[in-house]
Amino acid sequence: MVEANEVPRRIIEDAAAAGRAPFLARLLADGAIIETVVDRPEPRELYPSQTWASLNTGVGYDRHRVYWYGDPKPAEYPFYWQLAG
Repeated sequence: MVEANEVPRRIIEDAAAAGRAPFLARLLADGAIIETVVDRPEPRELYPSQTWASLNTGVGYDRHRVYWYGDPKPAEYPFYWQLAG
């Protein structure tokens, strides 16, 4: 799993296409890519702990409601590693 927080997808694609990042080229070709785009973000949606929780639960802040890293998380949205275990 790779998180490219606040890096536009086009930057990753350009680096891969130019041969500057072959590992990204392979990830783009073989991996699953999930892109989150927020048109008019609220400050809470861009704070690193919210984006971390969104990435690791697969749902947005409006559902997981994790404001800070140590905040309790609703049980109905487990982290991806809890689902894999």
